[in-house]
Amino acid sequence: MGIQRPRIAAPREVNRRSGHFVRSFPFFAIALTSAVLLLTFLTMPGEEYPGDAQAPRVQAIAFLNTGQWSVPREIAEISGERGHFFFQNTDGRWYPKYGALNTALYLAPLWLEKTVIGHLDLRSPDRVFFLNLLNVIFSGATALYLTLLARRQTASRFLIVVFVFAALFSTFWWNYLRGQTFEIFHAFFLLAFFHHFVTALDQPAKTRLHFLLAAIFLGALFLSKSVYVILLPAIGAILLWQYRSKKLAPRALAWFSAPIALSLCLIAFANWARFGSPFTTGYTQAAMERQLFTLRSFGPALYGFLFQSRYSVFIHFTLLVPALFGWPRFFRKHRRDAIVVLAISVTLLVTNSLFTNWRGEACYGPRYLLPILPLLSLPFLEFGNWLSELRRPKTKAVLICATALLLGYATVLQACVSIMPFFFCYDLKSCLVDPRHSAAATYLRAHNFGSIDRDFLLHRERFDHEFTNQLSENEAARFNDLRSKLRSNFRWFPRRLKGVSVLPPAPARNRAHNRLEGAAQLND
Repeated sequence: MGIQRPRIAAPREVNRRSGHFVRSFPFFAIALTSAVLLLTFLTMPGEEYPGDAQAPRVQAIAFLNTGQWSVPREIAEISGERGHFFFQNTDGRWYPKYGALNTALYLAPLWLEKTVIGHLDLRSPDRVFFLNLLNVIFSGATALYLTLLARRQTASRFLIVVFVFAALFSTFWWNYLRGQTFEIFHAFFLLAFFHHFVTALDQPAKTRLHFLLAAIFLGALFLSKSVYVILLPAIGAILLWQYRSKKLAPRALAWFSAPIALSLCLIAFANWARFGSPFTTGYTQAAMERQLFTLRSFGPALYGFLFQSRYSVFIHFTLLVPALFGWPRFFRKHRRDAIVVLAISVTLLVTNSLFTNWRGEACYGPRYLLPILPLLSLPFLEFGNWLSELRRPKTKAVLICATALLLGYATVLQACVSIMPFFFCYDLKSCLVDPRHSAAATYLRAHNFGSIDRDFLLHRERFDHEFTNQLSENEAARFNDLRSKLRSNFRWFPRRLKGVSVLPPAPARNRAHNRLEGAAQLND
C-alpha cells in the first residue's frame, strides 16, 4: 500500500472553475449594478442642488424652447455678477462659463420633461425628478465600472460588493450621486477612462478598442471641464514609456490620439463660438477669478486636503484609510495600474492645490478631488485579499471588525447628510449675526457637514450645547424659522425633520447675545 499523496487539481479543473467565474461574472455585475440603481432611485433627492450646474440647464432650456444656444439677457443679468455663472462675449450674448458637454448632457432629461409635462420653464416643480433620472443612470454606470475595476484586483465577489457599496455610499460621493451637479460626470468619465486605458495596456488583442473607448471618455472629461487637459502630459509620458518598451504599436496609439485631438478641436471651437477666442475660457470675466492659480494656496490646500475636518480626503472618503495598508501590495502586484493612478492623482492634486478657490465652496467636502479618490482607494481590495489570507485568527478578527466599524460609521454620517437638505449647514451659518467670531460659528467651522448633520439628527444635547444654546434671541428666531421648514431630502419620503429643540433657554441666549456685543465692541 503506497503513501497517499495530496490530490492536486488538474489544470483542466482549474480552468473549468475559472471559466465558470468568467461566464457568470456578467450576471453578477448586472445584479450589483441593478442593486445600486434601485438604491439610488429609492433615495433620490427631493430638492434641486443649487449652484453651478443650473447655468447649463438654463442654456439647455433656452435651446429646447427657442432653438438659440445663448442665454436670455434678462436671466443672465440677475444671476450674479458678470462672469460668475454666465460669460458675456463681445457680441453681447451670454453663455455658461462651464464645459459645453454639460449643457448637452442635460438636453435629454429636459427634453423628456418637456415631452411628458407639455412645457418647459425655469421653475418647474417636476424638474427634480427628471434630473434625478439622469443621476440614477450615471450612478448605475459608475457602479458597473467600479465592479469591472474591482474584478482586476480580486476574485472575491463579497469583497467586490463591499468595495462598490462602500465607495458609493460610505463616502461623500453619495452626496454627488444625488446632487444634480457636475461632479457625478467627472468621476464617471475619469473612472471609465482609467478602466479602458489600463485594459488596453494589458490586453494587446483588444488594445485598439479599449484605447478608442479610453480616448472617448477622456475627451468627454475635457469637454465637461477643460482643466482636466492638464492630465495629457502625464498620460503621454505613460504611453511613451510603453512605446519605448516595445509594448505598444504606433497604430494602437493612433486609436487613442485621434479622438483626443478631436476633443481638443471641439473645445477650441466651443470656446470660439461662445467666448470669442479658441483660447479663452469662461473663467476670465468674474473679478474673483482673475487669478485662478496662486502658489500661496498650495501649502494651505495640501494641509486642508489631508487634515482639515471640512476638507480632509480621509474623513470624506473613509475607504482611503484601509486602502493605505493595501498600497504596498497593490504596487507590487499591479505596478502599471498603480503608476497610472499615481500619475493622474498627483497631477490633479497639485493642480487643485494651486487653485485660489481650492475649497470649491460652496460645496460639501473636497469636491475637486472626488474623481481621483475612487482610483486611490483601489488598494482596499488588496487589503481585503490580504485579510482573507491572514493566518492569525485573532488579528484577522480585530482588523475585520475595525474595518467594518469604520465603514459602518462613515455610512451613518453619509446617510445623515443625505437626509438633510443639501446646503443645510450653510443655512445654519446664515442664521448667525456674526458668522466668524461667535461660538456657534466656531462649531460650524470646526466640523464637517456629516458631523453637524449627525448632531442635529442623533445627538440633540450636543447640538444644543455647541450651537443652539449659543444663539442670541434674534439668531434663535432665524433658526426657528429654518427648522420649521425642514423636510427630509428624499423625493419618496419627504418627512418633517424635528431635530433638536427650537429655542435655547433664555439665560443661554442672553449669554450668547452678551458675547456677540462684546466681540462687536472689540472689532470697533
